[in-house]
Amino acid sequence: MLTRVISAIVVIAIVLFCMITNTLTRVVFIALIGFIGCHEILNAFRKGGYQVVSWPAYAFWIGSVASILLGLPVEMIMMLIVLLVMGMFIQRCLSHKMTNRELFASLSPIFYPLLFFVMIMEMIWEETTYWPMIFVLGVSAVVLCDTFALFVGRRFGKHKLTPISPKKTVEGLVGGLVFGTLSGAIVYVVLNQTSLEVMSLPFCLISAFFASLVGVFGDLAASSVKREASIKDYSKLIPGHGGIMDRVDSAIFAIPMVYVIYQIALYFI
Repeated sequence: MLTRVISAIVVIAIVLFCMITNTLTRVVFIALIGFIGCHEILNAFRKGGYQVVSWPAYAFWIGSVASILLGLPVEMIMMLIVLLVMGMFIQRCLSHKMTNRELFASLSPIFYPLLFFVMIMEMIWEETTYWPMIFVLGVSAVVLCDTFALFVGRRFGKHKLTPISPKKTVEGLVGGLVFGTLSGAIVYVVLNQTSLEVMSLPFCLISAFFASLVGVFGDLAASSVKREASIKDYSKLIPGHGGIMDRVDSAIFAIPMVYVIYQIALYFI
């Protein structure tokens, strides 16, 4: 337990340091986290019996980070995806060993988790006013939702939510969503006491609800990969916590969801 607590403190300190410095540091930090997460997903596929190739995922990540830092149009990232898919199909056609199963397994890290990290990086790089609100809303919602889903599920849980994670219950999900949504009100009040920009209370509550909801399925998405690979954790990078993907699985769903809601709100304002 002590190792877990110390690791959590160290990780929080590193994240806070990188997030409060400058935009370049924040983007480079997310780029590093994404690279490690990609590596963990590829290793999980290999442990699950897939003969994946790494170059499409790493090429996509390097190209995406470069596009963001150079200020290139987001369409360049879509073009990169198309070229990489073409390249993988060409390799499949020329290879005597690669199967379609392995082809799609090799491409899958581009779409999960790397595209999620790309959206977070793009948001931080482009949105200079509201990115702290978006980031904090996403993270706080999944933390409170996960915490109270566990508590409520243990106390009142009777109906299983999914076979992917037998410990998750419908009752736990409802309890988590209630408290996860309330995190929106907390964020609204706290940010109003600072110099950081925050949108309306209804926006924060709606964003927190959907961030909590998709965060649950982000956790389940990561668990489904681990389940097929027959592993408990993605790695041992963070003592007592597992790997990067074990820690950010919910957040990489939640933060982009808040950003999407933010963009929709801007359209109608």
